[in-house]
Amino acid sequence: MALVMAEAPEKVVKEDKIYMEMKSTLDDATLLSEYVDDIGDDDEYMKLEDQSGKAVNLPPAERRALLVGLALHERGRAAAIKKDYSL
Repeated sequence: MALVMAEAPEKVVKEDKIYMEMKSTLDDATLLSEYVDDIGDDDEYMKLEDQSGKAVNLPPAERRALLVGLALHERGRAAAIKKDYSL
């Protein structure tokens, strides 16, 4: 049996590497945000504040979603600064 690929193997490997890197980033951000559910609101771990410095009180699920989004945004911003637009 033969496998016919529409794309070059190098391109497939490169895309797979990009996918795995993004999945790793998402897994790390999710792991960090899961810890938020285990701590109390008085703890300083990843406290969210608005522009004036007031604490933002959100339900745990919304806080987790926001923290994951912020972590992924920061990863994208760091890649853009390095001019790594493939991510």
